[in-house]
Amino acid sequence: MSGLSCHANAGAAKRYSFDAQDHVVGVGWSPDSARVAALTGSGTLFILDARDVSVFHVLPQAHTVGALTLDWAEGGLATGGEDGKIRLWDASRGAVLETFDAAEVNRSTWVEQVRWSPDGTLLAGRAGKVLRIWKPSAGDSCLKYDQHSTTISALCWRPDSKGIAAGFYGGGTILLA
Repeated sequence: MSGLSCHANAGAAKRYSFDAQDHVVGVGWSPDSARVAALTGSGTLFILDARDVSVFHVLPQAHTVGALTLDWAEGGLATGGEDGKIRLWDASRGAVLETFDAAEVNRSTWVEQVRWSPDGTLLAGRAGKVLRIWKPSAGDSCLKYDQHSTTISALCWRPDSKGIAAGFYGGGTILLA
């Protein structure tokens, strides 16, 4: 794809498109910029070749109920959905590597956001009032934070990956380091 410049004529930039046949709720570049992932609200995950937007993989049931979030970083491609699950994907094979349960037991809480730490070693997910952090290489949740009374609305990692900030409905913010 061509490089973009703030001074360039937007009409001169190369544009590619594909028909997802649904609204797209998340997009992400692979760390090497060779692929782009697009996640639809109905739960279909598309993995596209970034050179010409040809479809590399179509995964129609990435999340069975619906999907809400996607993040792609050095740690891998992660998606979250209305099924309360976070899935890590092998984008080359179009296969699930691992599934994490982000929702509380016996609760149907949607995973509204997933975010990789800047160093790609930790994955954070928010589902309702619960923030969980996983170290995928270990396979388990290494932190669960549920000490607040309102829904988590935003997540942001510290640039050195040694802390995370979370915002909540009603104006609250926490910093975990």
